[in-house]
Amino acid sequence: MHRKCNICGGNVILSPSAAERAKKYGGTAEYYLDLFPAHAGCTLRKRLDGERELLIRKYKEN
Repeated sequence: MHRKCNICGGNVILSPSAAERAKKYGGTAEYYLDLFPAHAGCTLRKRLDGERELLIRKYKEN
């Protein structure tokens, strides 16, 4: 059971799997899938791109 990354569209593969996490910690597999909607690298890249745009905008204002 995999979800698509909401940034790049690739499969987000959890290790341990969502089902294993649900079995070990309780809750449902859906809950653990919802906790990780994107790859860590995609999330960091999106954050850095946002910061870059903000810095460029502030630089142009001065």
